[in-house]
Amino acid sequence: MLTIMAAFAQLERDTMIERTRAGLAAAAANGRKGGRPRKVDDTDAAKARSLRDKGTTATDIAKMLGVSRATVSRAFTRPDMLSADTVRRVIAIAEKIGYVPNHTARALSTGRYGNVALVVPDVANPFFPPLIRAAQTEAEKLDFCVFLGNSDENPEQEEKLVSRFSAQVEGFILASSRLSDERIRFQAARRPLVLINRDIKGIPRVLMDSGVGVAEAVDHLAGLGHKRIAYISGPKSSWSNAQRRAAVRRRPPLPRRHRTDRAAAPGRRCSGSPRAMFPRRRRDAR
Repeated sequence: MLTIMAAFAQLERDTMIERTRAGLAAAAANGRKGGRPRKVDDTDAAKARSLRDKGTTATDIAKMLGVSRATVSRAFTRPDMLSADTVRRVIAIAEKIGYVPNHTARALSTGRYGNVALVVPDVANPFFPPLIRAAQTEAEKLDFCVFLGNSDENPEQEEKLVSRFSAQVEGFILASSRLSDERIRFQAARRPLVLINRDIKGIPRVLMDSGVGVAEAVDHLAGLGHKRIAYISGPKSSWSNAQRRAAVRRRPPLPRRHRTDRAAAPGRRCSGSPRAMFPRRRRDAR
């Protein structure tokens, strides 16, 4: 949960920058920020009922309130750029006439989609469902919709998913990405992108230091007297797996102790250092 919260916090910062730039550009092109909306009288109420029957647009609301169309749009997409009173009046009249923002049209005109893509390598892996659920929870708080992609451990499939999503989302969260560094940098240059469990300098990432945990696990087993310790690795392309393997390999030798009995008592260390074996891979190890 903390991992996905950190990823969304970074993604929101990046998309907010892009939204602010787009908003300022629209304001400059429009030549105004919208002005103060006028009060709605009985005539406007009658017009609202008529519009509700035949369908409405943001332009209709703008005319009724005496503000720009951009102001109406910002009331739904960037309320922080308007006064609370302006937002309240826009929302009130929109509810009266049954206006619902057209997200597709908004995306075409502003480039803001209200969607974020989360791509995982194996949706059936027990590690990812809690992460996916946390992503949905955080996205809802920010009024985002989550597009989920499963690459099935295939970098080509992941590339295809990212390319297809890019026309419909504001940013990406790539969890345990199998793409090359070069391809990730390419995609990061197109849209805001955050990595989970993948370390690439210059790209926002959230990392879990599982190597420390693995080293402590080896120490614990060695302390119990075990000399032959098997490490069951994950996919060869997994960054996390590489960190765990490296942690096992660089673990310092245990100090030698004189013993009369070769069997160690529970909780005691054996002399010498344990040997780690790497017998096979597991898909559900990340």
